[in-house]
Amino acid sequence: MSRKNKLSPLYIADKIAKGEWQKIIKAKADYKCELCNGTNTLNSHHIFGKRSIYMKVLIDNGICLCYNCHRNGIHSDEFDRQQSTAELIKQKVGEDKMVWLEHIKNNPPKMTYEELKELREEYKELLNDIK
Repeated sequence: MSRKNKLSPLYIADKIAKGEWQKIIKAKADYKCELCNGTNTLNSHHIFGKRSIYMKVLIDNGICLCYNCHRNGIHSDEFDRQQSTAELIKQKVGEDKMVWLEHIKNNPPKMTYEELKELREEYKELLNDIK
């Protein structure tokens, strides 16, 4: 049985991250890039990697970026551009939150399939409240 079958926590986390999580990140930013206020081709970016299920679905681990700030900034082929965009994200998010996120990244709680299903329902309700 693969790790990503329909009954695995990883499968549900992927569904949340590709659905509700992305929408919430954009809505929280009022559908604007949080670095340049652009509104063209918005992306939901994980501040810290999504190696753990928890970091993949944690709303505090997300920031809304336009295509330029996302692909040509933080994911640029140019190291200097990556670094300057990472610094802008750090300034936007704030030092305390970055320290907290790094701690959570290094010590992520485990999430069960049931907990993730409940979280997905909470996120769906949150999206309904935002609309």
